[in-house]
Amino acid sequence: MSEIRFSSKEHEKFFYQMLAKCGKHDSYYSSFFYCVGISEDTRNHVDRMFDFKERLIKPEALHEGWQTGGSARLTRLAFNLWNGYLEWAKARGGYTLANAAEFSDMMAQRMGWSSYGDKQYVSHVLQYYAFGRIPTGIGNQTIVQVAASQEGKGGTTYWSWYGFGSRVEWCACFVSWCADQSGCIQSGVIPKISLCSDGVKWFESKGRFRDASYTPAAGDIIFFDWGNNGTIDHVGIVESVSGGTVNTIEGNSGDKVARRSYSIGSSNIYGYGVPAY
Repeated sequence: MSEIRFSSKEHEKFFYQMLAKCGKHDSYYSSFFYCVGISEDTRNHVDRMFDFKERLIKPEALHEGWQTGGSARLTRLAFNLWNGYLEWAKARGGYTLANAAEFSDMMAQRMGWSSYGDKQYVSHVLQYYAFGRIPTGIGNQTIVQVAASQEGKGGTTYWSWYGFGSRVEWCACFVSWCADQSGCIQSGVIPKISLCSDGVKWFESKGRFRDASYTPAAGDIIFFDWGNNGTIDHVGIVESVSGGTVNTIEGNSGDKVARRSYSIGSSNIYGYGVPAY
């Protein structure tokens, strides 16, 4: 237990309280209550999700009115782990889109239901298992880990998540998706945007915008002006800064998620949003 990392003190307190309440500490209970404890929404509704008398999950909770997009993803994750996906997938070489769908179909047949769980489990779990594991960072490092886990991917996941029915310029959608997956939209430190200029306006309104002369830090949001004409053309996430160079992770860079590097103070950099992690 000493190596478990928690997103907050509330998360840690909840986790140990629930294990004590159940009197169980095996991988199913631990995985379930770890996931439920990440969000205040799911912590507050744990009795809707779990029958402590019978020690069983309540699948109907997934469709109740209190659920949000974020809490529903956590609920699906917790239910999948409870019913054995974690060990089942490990025995088959790890977590993949194919075996997540296979497990979902298998459990639906076993339960006599038309569907079960979340066939997009692998992509949805990235916010908690970047690089295939629970993120080891906190604050600004969490969004960096999520962004890095997406390197090389195209934009469909991000612009469709935002709500667009067809392709758009998706760099801002990517930043917003990463912010959502790392809890930064829910906590109010990064806005949900599809336009780069809206991001600049939001950070300016919060007093959290810095011009191109600023030396950024990991997790800052970097805005670009390719024509040096005051138009915000592109946005990305600062991964690291070293030796006068800012290293970034950007969506829609060559129509994929890619790592890029720039000199601090480059004329292409418009400025930075500095989230209050």
